[in-house]
Amino acid sequence: MSYSDAILYISIAIGAVIIGLLSNQLLKKTDAHESHIKMLVRVLTGLLVFDFILLSYYFYASNFTVAYVWQFSSKYYPVYYRLSGVLAGQTGTLLFWAALVAIGALWLNETKGHESRFVKKSLIIVVFLTMYFTLLTVVDSPFKTIYVDNPDLLAANNPNLVLDFIPEDGNGLNPLLIDPWMATHPFTTFLGYAGTAVPFAGAMVFLLSTFLGAGGAEANKLWVDKGIQWLRISWLFATLSMVFGGIWAYKSLGWGGFWAWDPIETAMLLPWLMLTAAIHTVIEHRRDGRKYTILAPVLTAFTFTMVVYATMVTRSGIFESVHAFIAGSAGKYIIILFGASFAIPLALGAIKYVKSDVTEKVEKSILNRTNIFYAAILVFVIITFISFFAITYPPIAKQLYGVKYSVTAQFFNLWIYPFFILMLLLIGLGLHYRPSIRNEAMKTFLFFTALTIVAAAIRPNENFNIIDYTGIVTSEKPLLYSVIGGISALSVIPPSLYVLYAVEQRWKRRMSSFKKRHLKIKEAGILIIHIGVILVAMGAVFASLFVSDFSGSMDINNPGVMVPMSPASAHEGFGRLGTWGVHPGEGESDYSVQLIEYKKIEDYGAGEKTDATQAPPPGLSVGEFYNDLGSGQIKESYQVRGVIDDAMQTEHITYLKLSGEGQDLWIAVDKIEEPPTGLSVVVEGSLMTNFPSPSLSRTFDFIMFATHIEEYSSAGTSPYKTVEALHLAVYKKDKRIGHGTARREIFKNGDANRVLVDRSLTDDVFVSFSGLSGTSAPVTVKIKPLMNWIWIGSIFFIIGITMTIFSDKEHPIL
Repeated sequence: MSYSDAILYISIAIGAVIIGLLSNQLLKKTDAHESHIKMLVRVLTGLLVFDFILLSYYFYASNFTVAYVWQFSSKYYPVYYRLSGVLAGQTGTLLFWAALVAIGALWLNETKGHESRFVKKSLIIVVFLTMYFTLLTVVDSPFKTIYVDNPDLLAANNPNLVLDFIPEDGNGLNPLLIDPWMATHPFTTFLGYAGTAVPFAGAMVFLLSTFLGAGGAEANKLWVDKGIQWLRISWLFATLSMVFGGIWAYKSLGWGGFWAWDPIETAMLLPWLMLTAAIHTVIEHRRDGRKYTILAPVLTAFTFTMVVYATMVTRSGIFESVHAFIAGSAGKYIIILFGASFAIPLALGAIKYVKSDVTEKVEKSILNRTNIFYAAILVFVIITFISFFAITYPPIAKQLYGVKYSVTAQFFNLWIYPFFILMLLLIGLGLHYRPSIRNEAMKTFLFFTALTIVAAAIRPNENFNIIDYTGIVTSEKPLLYSVIGGISALSVIPPSLYVLYAVEQRWKRRMSSFKKRHLKIKEAGILIIHIGVILVAMGAVFASLFVSDFSGSMDINNPGVMVPMSPASAHEGFGRLGTWGVHPGEGESDYSVQLIEYKKIEDYGAGEKTDATQAPPPGLSVGEFYNDLGSGQIKESYQVRGVIDDAMQTEHITYLKLSGEGQDLWIAVDKIEEPPTGLSVVVEGSLMTNFPSPSLSRTFDFIMFATHIEEYSSAGTSPYKTVEALHLAVYKKDKRIGHGTARREIFKNGDANRVLVDRSLTDDVFVSFSGLSGTSAPVTVKIKPLMNWIWIGSIFFIIGITMTIFSDKEHPIL
């Protein structure tokens, strides 16, 4: 056992001692061992943080004797990507989570009021969660060495090794993950996840107080005071996580979009929705302790439940997703934690409901603040349930019935969009309403609701439908599908204007009434968040529906030529690109693309790069060779480069398999006694087709008879990354609407496309390039309206919640 693993076991033992001492204090109503508890919590946190820093150092130092480092890092990576590998797999993220939850325990241990029984009960729960995540880390340790699974790598077990084998380089990250946004995404994700542990503990203690017949006003106040800022901080990092993940998906996955209702994406949305609902409910509960006495703590507890669920979806191995991690040993324990964290708060909430003798004030009018909030929270819960059901049912059905179901984006759009519009209307009503203008608020709400219904029916053409419902409406599926699916995208405009109007009215009303500066900052933060809602809503709808797709192919040997683009969809953009409307006709386009420069760069790490465009390697790669054959003419001789991957021997001839770019070519040479493999070579010779080999009892479709073969290397070694870069410009008629560089990056373990995105306030010009076909460089161009409204709205979210966090003087962070 390594000392790193020993630290994990010691941490679990310390956690058990802390829980034992705290339980003793609570049962005997004594303050005995108070100093020991404080010291032990500090030691527990320090040990787990140290272990995580140690793992990070192993990645920084490229210690490839550690299997986890070897699996997710490479010595050629910049420090930023080496460190991002710490959270690229299951075990590293669980250690990070354990360390962060321990920091939450330390906060409870050191914060004001730590001596109260309520905080001590909360501390027991947080320390238990710390132990649980540490135990999951132990189950599949990130500190396991490569020799554990491969004992033959030890010199003691393998006489052919003089020293214990140490890999020269690691396996590296999936090339798609080598992106600054994805490198940051896991850190913000787990900061948001871990932040829900303290509110969860407080809510659980508050619910348990009813079951145990204890608590009262003090517990009611403390759980809110200790939890509200943690909920806000979790919401902040959950928002950052989704934004960073959305930008990565937009740029790297080739979707050309920020959201695809992928199971992992959707699972990450659930904690954010639950956090949003919990924050609003807790704030209302804080204003009047008689309101939401059950709903507020249950929703708060469910934020942690949804966090565990999102982790389960990502790491259990039973959900199919481009984001999913390989199933690990900890998957079943995460499922157990999810079940417990869901069932226990639900049961305690039900018991509290039965036992509760608190009655809320009954208001005469049906239109009141309480009912508006209940309606809004209900909508949030419905959206959460639809998302939860859609990603949970397919794996359950597969397990129970052996049938594989696929829930498409159309399902989500069909069932969530009506509630999304209703949510916007309720946000407007909630911001605008106050008892003194009840009638005015109701009339305004009905007015914008009517406008929304009218806008929903206005469809200039089928492009305005929320979904293409024609493919899913069958005799078995009701006409309701076509009614909802046929809602016009224009329906998002009236409720968005309603929210904007309500924000303006609330600004005028409240900013003049607040005298203290921090209250004005807090109110401004709240309103900024809701302006962000408008921008994200408008951007999400229009950027998803009104996308124009074009394709074209440029010759890298002829830069400067304007190449017409062929339309792949029937929309046009707007703003700098034109007006709404159906494209004038198939095959017609006002768009063209111009290649400015093509470069091929070979990156050898440590800042060493070679311009392979100006100094091309000898011969053709195997892929280029087959592309050349596609012309239909066979040349007298060829020069081809590749890696010898395999060899077969006959009495007089050695057959070598030359590999490259996922393709193979067999080479025939005079017999070599010990044919090499893994060697990069250049081969010259003539080609034969349909060549039969009696000795091997097989016929080769293509085989090259080599006249010359030699080892080939560039800069003394193979590049760790090869970049094909197109510097280009996109035009509409004679006006340039976008320019920049689209790249394809080729690594030893795969490749990734780095798209060109030229942004403006009204639309994005999005260009993807997936590699050369001979000398042809095919590209796809998408014109996406209002994409930047989504990112600007997200920035509003971040600014607004930050202002709210730091301006809340009643609940300071520290």
